[in-house]
Amino acid sequence: MASRIERGQLRATSQRRKPAPRLRPVFALAFAALALCGWAATIFARGGLEAKELAAVLVATAWTVAGALTAVRRPAERIGPLVLVASLLGALGALATAVAQEQSGAPADLAQLARPLAAALLPAAVMHLLLALPDGTLQSKRGRGVVLIAYIAAAAVGIALWTQRPFLPLWPLALEGIAAAGIGFVGSNAIYVRSTGIDRERMQWVGLGLMLAAEVGILAVVMSVLLDWPSHVITVVVLGTLAVPVTLALGSSRRNVGNVGELLAHAIALAGLTSVVGAVYFVIVLGLGRVPQQQERTLLLLSMIAAAVAALVYLPAREAFSTFANRVVYGAQRPPDEALRTLGSRLSRPVGLDELLLQLAESLRRSLGLSAAEVWTGTEGRLQRTVSDPNRDPTTVSLSGSEGEGGGTRRRVRQRLGRGLAARAAERPRGHAAADRADHSRGRAARADRRGARDGPPARR
Repeated sequence: MASRIERGQLRATSQRRKPAPRLRPVFALAFAALALCGWAATIFARGGLEAKELAAVLVATAWTVAGALTAVRRPAERIGPLVLVASLLGALGALATAVAQEQSGAPADLAQLARPLAAALLPAAVMHLLLALPDGTLQSKRGRGVVLIAYIAAAAVGIALWTQRPFLPLWPLALEGIAAAGIGFVGSNAIYVRSTGIDRERMQWVGLGLMLAAEVGILAVVMSVLLDWPSHVITVVVLGTLAVPVTLALGSSRRNVGNVGELLAHAIALAGLTSVVGAVYFVIVLGLGRVPQQQERTLLLLSMIAAAVAALVYLPAREAFSTFANRVVYGAQRPPDEALRTLGSRLSRPVGLDELLLQLAESLRRSLGLSAAEVWTGTEGRLQRTVSDPNRDPTTVSLSGSEGEGGGTRRRVRQRLGRGLAARAAERPRGHAAADRADHSRGRAARADRRGARDGPPARR
């Protein structure tokens, strides 16, 4: 019986090691994309591999590896095959470009057809991927209709570009890419707002890659316009998109899910800061001045770095200087109105109302330098002193009918409370800070005893 169990275990283990039937098409797509990338690189190398050609092959290879990893890690989802389809289109476009440039005859004619079709279908595939995040499923009929229309329109654009052979106009592809990116970002943002848990964190990984790619693109454009470097801006922008497949693969792993929201927030802030600095330099240098000369570009680059560093250190420096100013002016690290401005956030915490009001009174007394601070609550013509610092016994003030009505209610209430406080202050001698602290401690102890009696004894572990 033991030998039979071992055979059954071995048989089950061998069956588990076989690739699932659903992964076989995934492996076929990945192998096809990698083969096309290698073929394209071989043809490009014959005439000398340039930076733009190498960038296209690298990006297609990265997307292929990311799609394969995502499909293996999450075989029940469609996100991996979608990534592989997009990478296959990119690899096909790179191969068609290589064949059209280096060969002639029937292969070149076929490449002239495949190149515009692949280039036009690629933005539609990327839009499909964005709308299907995070698991590759289009969740609404409207989304499926939009994707179908996008593929049909992309095929029409590709055929129209094919009629312009051997030239390939770029402006239709640019317009198509902008439209596809806009629709994809709006749709994916709507999905992100509704998502929760792991799905939201996976989308945050994709957003992190997009922000890093945007940061590289913004830097490349700004430096190219102002400094005339780098010379191949499009190649740098394409290489910057390598961050997207990398973060997509990282987000597909269950080990890397979590704590990415803070990174995404920093990436968004960095991209926004870079955009602001670049826009300011565009307006000041180009709008009000002139294009810098060769000798001036180094100084301009240093000034841009100085502006970026100043913007980065502004927030911590502002907080430090605000704390110092509050300490000099008010004698505390926080301004006097801090207690009232933070009352709303304190209400959201699991703290009792009495304790919250006591914290408010203590903060007001400390920040405003008062001898005493009291919080009164009122309902149905009665005012009650709820908490005070230093601690005082609860007191109730009843309002007459004339005082509870009309526009002078607040003025009369302040007068009555002011007279009561003045009388107590006149009766109390000066220099009783120790007694105030003792009363305050006794009041806290009494409130703690009341809370303990109300909540019951603590549970034993």
